[in-house]
Amino acid sequence: MTFTQLQVFAKVVDTRSFTKTGDLLNMTQSAVSHAVTSLEAELGVQMLIRDRKNGIMVSEFGNRVLEPVRDIWRHVGLRHLFEKETPRIVKAFVDTAQLLFRSEPLF
Repeated sequence: MTFTQLQVFAKVVDTRSFTKTGDLLNMTQSAVSHAVTSLEAELGVQMLIRDRKNGIMVSEFGNRVLEPVRDIWRHVGLRHLFEKETPRIVKAFVDTAQLLFRSEPLF
């Protein structure tokens, strides 16, 4: 099970579409389908019900794991944002400190 598979599952639930999910995540429709199918195979349970007439619906198991999956992604997303933005924030702080104190570069 990967974080990407969990992200794809949650996004398919939101969009009710493999194609729209692929567009949002910059993945092909087949890659989205493969991610969900692989996750279901690994867990040994159907998470999404695919029905030509009614579209995509969430299974009982899928509903039970949806919020924990979203919690994981909120945590991972915040961590990623922090790790990605920290160097920029530190540089802005150093630049501001240099301007305020008109000192030689700190680094």
